[in-house]
Amino acid sequence: MVNAQQAESKAQYLGEGSCWIKDSLKPGSDHYFYIRSVNALGKSAFTEKLASANGKAEDYLEFYKGKITETHLGESLLKQMEELKEGAGKIEEIQKSWKDMEGHLKFSGL
Repeated sequence: MVNAQQAESKAQYLGEGSCWIKDSLKPGSDHYFYIRSVNALGKSAFTEKLASANGKAEDYLEFYKGKITETHLGESLLKQMEELKEGAGKIEEIQKSWKDMEGHLKFSGL
């Protein structure tokens, strides 16, 4: 970064706060962040931070662990998974009944 005017004109303003999470960062790409403090005494110089998102799924899974179930989507997915689990159990019961019936039919000579 050459100067504050360049950062102010080219950067995307994200607002004021003490902590930021920036989404939609593509793995393998460099992303530059410019941060400065502002108070009653004025504005500090910008600090430049280079960052890049990684593409490791386990990092994302660890980050979202326990959080997805807190959302409506998460609850819906868990419900569907539970229904599929119950359906799989019923299919196993039907398969066992079918095999038992085949055994009875063979035994009785039909």
